[in-house]
Amino acid sequence: MVRGELDLEAARTWFDTNAAWATIHHNGVSPRTSPTLPGVDPLSIFHVAPKGVSKAECIARDIAARGIDISQCAFVGDAYADLDVAPVVGRVFITGNGLAHHPEMETEAKRYGNVTFTAGHYGDGFAECVQALLA
Repeated sequence: MVRGELDLEAARTWFDTNAAWATIHHNGVSPRTSPTLPGVDPLSIFHVAPKGVSKAECIARDIAARGIDISQCAFVGDAYADLDVAPVVGRVFITGNGLAHHPEMETEAKRYGNVTFTAGHYGDGFAECVQALLA
């Protein structure tokens, strides 16, 4: 995991040239700032992962291994990349902070039909998800 700010496409190009086995994904924004990164606000979070590894693939494999129907599975996220999980679970919840930082997600989410955006941010948004699932 890497925190800060960067040009994501330039970083991916760097990985393609210098570490072709890996890539980098934007994974949301931290509600905190960093004393070692003054002026970086919002503070983005990035994941470095082997190419071909994705949250969606890992979740799909876990669901299959457990023999669970995807309609019984929900996912909570706050990053644009979390929309990729929508095809492999019954419901996806994106907390309000994710939408605030990436309003274009609302249009993209319409492709899936199982994405709900919460009003609450971070933990409050997660609590909304739990309440919705229990209702």
